[in-house]
Amino acid sequence: MRGISMLYRDQYGNTWVAASVRALRERIGGGRVSKMYDDGPDGEIRHIGYVVGPHWCRAYLPYAGAAE
Repeated sequence: MRGISMLYRDQYGNTWVAASVRALRERIGGGRVSKMYDDGPDGEIRHIGYVVGPHWCRAYLPYAGAAE
């Protein structure tokens, strides 16, 4: 992430914009953070987002919306 604002969307349809994992965790309201992975079409494993507490947040980058 390194300071780039990214859009995150969880399994419930909630969205957040954050430039760091710490900011994402604070916006969600805390909880344990783990990386989330998925298999790509070529069979390679890819890091696609984070699990923060009960929220499975998929990352979409970069986000060119409103400033943080």
